[in-house]
Amino acid sequence: SAQQIIMKIITEQPQPVTQLRKSVPANVAAAVAKALEKLPADRFASAKAFADALANPSFAQSGTGAETSSTPRATRGINRGLVATCALLATALAWQGTRSSTEAALRSYDVTLPDSALLMRSVSPGFAVAPNGDFVLYAGGDSSALWIRSLRDESARRLPGTDKTILAAISPDGKQVAFVRRGVAENTVEVMAVAGGSATVIGRSRASNSLQWLASGRILLTEGDGLRTQSFDPAGGPSIDVRIKYCIDPSPMPDRELLLCGGGGDMYAKWSSLADSTAQGLFRPLDRPASRVFGSTFRTIDGRYLVWLSTGGDLMAATVDMKTKRVGRPVRMLTGLARGSYTGAGSYALSANGTLVYATGGNEAVGHLVRADGRTMDTLRAGREAFLQYAISPDARRLAAVVQRLDGQELRLYDLQSGEHTVWLARPILRQPVWSARGDQLIGSTPDTVFIGPPDGTTPPQVALAGTNYFEPFASRADGRLIGTFWTGNAVVATTLERQPPSLDTLASFAAMGRLSPDGRWLAYNAADFRSTWVEPLPRTGQRFAVPNGDYPQWLSSSEFVTSTNAGRFARITVDASVQPPRITRRSWFDVPRFVLIGAGGFVLTPDGNVVYKQGGEIAPVRFFRVIPHWVAQMKQAVDEAAR
Repeated sequence: SAQQIIMKIITEQPQPVTQLRKSVPANVAAAVAKALEKLPADRFASAKAFADALANPSFAQSGTGAETSSTPRATRGINRGLVATCALLATALAWQGTRSSTEAALRSYDVTLPDSALLMRSVSPGFAVAPNGDFVLYAGGDSSALWIRSLRDESARRLPGTDKTILAAISPDGKQVAFVRRGVAENTVEVMAVAGGSATVIGRSRASNSLQWLASGRILLTEGDGLRTQSFDPAGGPSIDVRIKYCIDPSPMPDRELLLCGGGGDMYAKWSSLADSTAQGLFRPLDRPASRVFGSTFRTIDGRYLVWLSTGGDLMAATVDMKTKRVGRPVRMLTGLARGSYTGAGSYALSANGTLVYATGGNEAVGHLVRADGRTMDTLRAGREAFLQYAISPDARRLAAVVQRLDGQELRLYDLQSGEHTVWLARPILRQPVWSARGDQLIGSTPDTVFIGPPDGTTPPQVALAGTNYFEPFASRADGRLIGTFWTGNAVVATTLERQPPSLDTLASFAAMGRLSPDGRWLAYNAADFRSTWVEPLPRTGQRFAVPNGDYPQWLSSSEFVTSTNAGRFARITVDASVQPPRITRRSWFDVPRFVLIGAGGFVLTPDGNVVYKQGGEIAPVRFFRVIPHWVAQMKQAVDEAAR
């Protein structure tokens, strides 16, 4: 406390620096001791005198100084100026504790990671902290093996047999770890002791998203872009497979049937039910009930507090009423945390005893838009932004892009010659922009409304479809049809804006990101859980054909389309209908550096067949964790004071 600091200044002598580091020269130790004397008359008369003493090898402290202990007489000799200084210090420290940002008031320390086991990305696969705050578990080094870094001493050790880890969690008692190991066809879910030993496979998974070891003792894995969960028994018993409403980077809530979500296409706080796959709801600010709590990596504490990462990389906290889902006034606790791109995952972890561990870093969601064809690359004149989704106009002269802001999103129109932009539409949540086939109209959408209007802004966007309940257009056809995804029903659908009342005609069930070939004979799409990609003929015959190793299909011609992986590897898929069944072949096209995944899949095609993708900055490996013991208690105090 401030009082304890003042009493130490008044009553205790500073510890000689030679006790902390023996190699400090005697004259430097003597100069430091003199500079810290209680009485001003015993200190140096000027900064020059202090500097001369530090540079003079023969300087030695005379008198009592650091060589004698404090005596009652010395204490009584403190002048009124020192008392006044201490009073000012107390005032300053008290003021420090009332600041809205409590970062400077928190005591913290850093723990370095071994050079051979750096955390290559702070947000994926991330890290976990033991319930008692004793250690951090993370996947590090070139092999992505699990490492345990002590938070009590300098030790770090590798867990043998854990290479290729992509997700990890710690048991509630801190004695076991669960991890997902990347495989060729599918991943394995495994459990082993913290002390080491052999790992036991308890399940298998594809498209693994997140891993949680719940207080109930079961291990929860989310899959397929947050549409499916598997619950595993760590002892190897039967698993439970449950479909859920879209939920990225989930965390458990006090109600064990609910998950707290926020990330991916929905960068705001919401809940999804494990008992009802159609049930979902929002958390809303107490003072702005029509708005949303924007951010990601949401966590609840004691059922009364909400912690999350803002879209700008700040660690926020507020009170929350779990019955009404209302969130109080937020407090910015820390800044400069790393943030993921598509998921928005934040680089922090909390222990059960209130310890916070975090890593500083950049915002991976921010980047440039780059055009590439496998031979050349150039950056579009649109600046460096948190681009979410975008589309190139048919004449390749304009860009429509959804950009994330701190309090919502903007659909901007960029002139690719000048780089200037205008805001076409602003809403809390916006989806994929779509150009009409002639480029004379722009189509934008929110989760429940489709807008259309001229791109030049001569008239404001008009409502074309209302009450669409998560219909997101992805392409416009020359015949006036919009092809898109009906996320509520997990289907690829078509609709015509001129038809009233509008209807959604299903093209493929349990599907997403569908695109029609230019001649309308083929439909390529992802499965709704993004675990597979398919192409099938139209009209539908009941046949469909698997597309190997790729997602987000977009057509180059009536017989060829492009797919990509989340690592930025592009491939061209050819559909040969001259044989029966049609022959589907894949050939690698090119890879791109620093590929950043976006909500609509990560890339678009220009009219001349080039790829446009978002390129992030260089990702530096994490070399240390910052640790703040008892952070939760300090957070509660700051949030409670802000709520008064």
